[in-house]
Amino acid sequence: MTRPRTIAHLAALATALALWAMIALLPAQGRIGHDQNIYHVPTIRTFARQLPRPDLSDYLSATTPGYHLALAAASRLTGDSTFALRALGALWSVGLAWLLVRAAARRASAPDGSAWALAALAPLPCSLYVLSSGAFVLPDNAAWLLASAVLLVCLGSPMTLGRIALGALLVLALVWVRQSHAWTAGVLLLAAWLGDAPADGPAGTAGLVGPVGQPSAARWSDDPRTVLAPHPIGPAARRAIVAALLLLPTALSLALLYRLWGGLTPPGNFPRPGPEWIGDYANFQGRFRGANPATPALVLALLGWSLIPLTPLLWGALTGGARRAPWLVIGASLLSLAAALIPATTRDPDAGRSTGLWNLAGSAPTVLGHTSALIAALALPGGALTAALLGALRRRDRLILLTALAGFGAAVSASHYSWQRYAEPMLLIWVALAVARLPRAGLPPALPAPGGALRWALSVGGLAALCLSLAAVAARGLR
Repeated sequence: MTRPRTIAHLAALATALALWAMIALLPAQGRIGHDQNIYHVPTIRTFARQLPRPDLSDYLSATTPGYHLALAAASRLTGDSTFALRALGALWSVGLAWLLVRAAARRASAPDGSAWALAALAPLPCSLYVLSSGAFVLPDNAAWLLASAVLLVCLGSPMTLGRIALGALLVLALVWVRQSHAWTAGVLLLAAWLGDAPADGPAGTAGLVGPVGQPSAARWSDDPRTVLAPHPIGPAARRAIVAALLLLPTALSLALLYRLWGGLTPPGNFPRPGPEWIGDYANFQGRFRGANPATPALVLALLGWSLIPLTPLLWGALTGGARRAPWLVIGASLLSLAAALIPATTRDPDAGRSTGLWNLAGSAPTVLGHTSALIAALALPGGALTAALLGALRRRDRLILLTALAGFGAAVSASHYSWQRYAEPMLLIWVALAVARLPRAGLPPALPAPGGALRWALSVGGLAALCLSLAAVAARGLR
């Protein structure tokens, strides 16, 4: 098989060429153009003028300023034209492609890996929200890049001091790009506590908890890179304490920004500059305040949209996972039922339920007076399939990915706006990472084989259907 690094380089080159072609050909219009031209480009130009002492007390973005500061610094060399900023911003997406493809290629070349680890990434570049952030000046893909890097650090081994320190540095960078991703700190703490995966640990061992990571206990007492001297507390607690200490700069950064802003976002107290502005003021703290109880249903529905077409590919893993962790599947199904039926899930822009699936839900029948049949039809299997997929994973991978999904779901639900662009890319990345961590035994052969040609064809067809459905939405949104 071609070396993973070579495959990653080719993917990064293809991504760069595709995005720069889009930058040259596609004008900024609609919601994408509004966000780029009214919020992010002015913020970058303002910071560029203010460097090296930018005013972070208020600016035209609801996110932390890391993305804008990075492009502001780079624009001092390249110029701050919109074209130059778009070309610079595309580099975050090139990095995202390189990182995920390299990780998938390394996993595919592992003894128990499969080429389906690479194929599972195919839906990601078909997403409107990934493409738009790659070709326009939007901070989303910078956050997805750093969040993916944190998850890959947590899933990897050995869990040395260097790996934990790298994870903490990535979490710090991530919350400076988007504060809502503070959930990744919890994933890193869990990964540090668990240590390494057992060298011969079976996939899908029953139960959610149990003895995990015994090899790293010895490593932490023998390897000077991990700990200098034995302590009376156990190695798992030592790793978690070290991770917590290394995460203190992240907590301090968030606390200082909260004090500076008087809230979780910049105030956004700017008068209306022109007719293209949506609303009278940015007013980020007022607009984004309050959780949305319908967002868990949207997250589950998006997981259903992703996993239902992949059922032929994942059939062996899903059935095995359901047998190994039946209570996980039952519990997830009950939670999905509650999430889909209790809150209102019909389209309602005033309640933050618009764009993407919410727009389709507006044309679907309504059940019980407040439940979208479309959202329920996707959310219910979405929860069950996600739980079965988790059940097929090795215990350490399962715990880390379950914690990541729960943390991300809670974070994205904390905003009033239940917009698909806030959730879809991360969920596509999550599914791809989960598929990549599956042992080869749970997946069909990478090429059609005698007796398995039908399943292979259905697997390819399901993956293609998912990609085409995402691409159709993207083509419509980028017109």
